[in-house]
Amino acid sequence: MNMPIGKQKVNWVARVGLLGGSLLFLPACSGVPTHMLYDSVGVAGGAGLAAALTKGNPIATVGGAVGGLAVSEMMQTASKNNGIEKYDAGYDRGRSDDIKEVYWAKERLLKPNPSTGGAPDVSYLPVPVEDAPDSPIKHVPNTVSIPVINQ
Repeated sequence: MNMPIGKQKVNWVARVGLLGGSLLFLPACSGVPTHMLYDSVGVAGGAGLAAALTKGNPIATVGGAVGGLAVSEMMQTASKNNGIEKYDAGYDRGRSDDIKEVYWAKERLLKPNPSTGGAPDVSYLPVPVEDAPDSPIKHVPNTVSIPVINQ
């Protein structure tokens, strides 16, 4: 079969690209890091697409591989950032829940006891707050009162 040289080159590049792309999926189950796998797929896909569109131009094929790598990296970075944002939001929610839990525990302790019929016996412990001796910033002396429940 006599095919023009250009078509033979395109067919060869397309076959190599497809073979290389399909071989990249084989080690996916054996612990290959997904970042490397996605980069490889991006490079193979970009090179194959560029080779098919430009009829095997080697410079365009290399450019397509670089472009595929760039797209793969951008997508992975966006995915990673999204995961970090979700983790931070969950951390903030958990911290908020802890603060609410402490608040409601304090409220339950200070609530009147129905069995004794009155408010709990609470005394306040004054704690003076002073500046650190080596601090260049001077504050007004202050006292903080800490509630202590007497039982």
